[in-house]
Amino acid sequence: MKLTPIILFIGTLLLQSAIGYCFLPADEIELAKRFAQLDSLAKSDSTDARQQIIAACVSEKERTQVQRYAFRLLSRTATSSELEQIRPVACKSQAAVYFGLAAIRVKARENNTSKSDLAKEMLAFVSELSRSSEPGASSRTHVAKEELGFYIADAKLPETLFPKEITSRSPEISLLRLRTQFASCKDENARAEFLARLLDTEDCFVREAATALMAELGDKAIPVVERVMEENVPLSDPPPFTAGTNAFGASIDVLAAIGGERARELLGIYAASTIRYVSVNAKYASKWVEAGVPLPIAHRRLFENPWLLE
Repeated sequence: MKLTPIILFIGTLLLQSAIGYCFLPADEIELAKRFAQLDSLAKSDSTDARQQIIAACVSEKERTQVQRYAFRLLSRTATSSELEQIRPVACKSQAAVYFGLAAIRVKARENNTSKSDLAKEMLAFVSELSRSSEPGASSRTHVAKEELGFYIADAKLPETLFPKEITSRSPEISLLRLRTQFASCKDENARAEFLARLLDTEDCFVREAATALMAELGDKAIPVVERVMEENVPLSDPPPFTAGTNAFGASIDVLAAIGGERARELLGIYAASTIRYVSVNAKYASKWVEAGVPLPIAHRRLFENPWLLE
């Protein structure tokens, strides 16, 4: 019995160390820098730049998340012949799912395929994956459904053509909806209330889309972020994970995405908190601000390794 307090103490230390490690953003910052490099290449739209993106899709030196992002970019501008260069390699690797959806979109673009027919082809691709009995099939199906959210939003395909299980669980689709709703707000006060309410929602996909929208607004969003943080700062550790706690965490992410002096000041204040949840999250966000790399909220889910699901 005497050992119980010691065991609990050691367990607490290990848990705190694990939490601290999880919030080290060094790897994520490097991923964000690589995403930015690929974005720059995509904007140039030269043949050489596209070849570099194509190489990133199948290079063994690239991380899975980078390959996934590179295929997204290629789907907008690549030709079928360019994709055919990497089919043999891509289809024998984890990138097969990314290749499959990108190839469908590229072919549809070249053939002026209707949106309804493109939707059918993409859903058929996912359905075929779900029926597979091969090892890892459920992971590939899960990833394909996540990727569909990106393609639906990026190609502006009607949501009604897809199952609700896909359209209701996509930050990219939620962001499209929020942009429309935000634009319809009658004045600055209405827009501020709209954003504050979204950060407090329990729907993680809508909340993630709201943080991406606020990041797009830049410094204009900071007054709303300040207010939300003041109203929802956790007062205990560990905090109860309510909508308010989620709103505070989402606000921290927005500051990491916007950066600048005011974001640095606010994060410094919260980093000094005696509440571990508050200080750890603020220090995590500060790493992004200090590195001068905006947290790419719109691509946050790409930081996760989709092949660790099984």
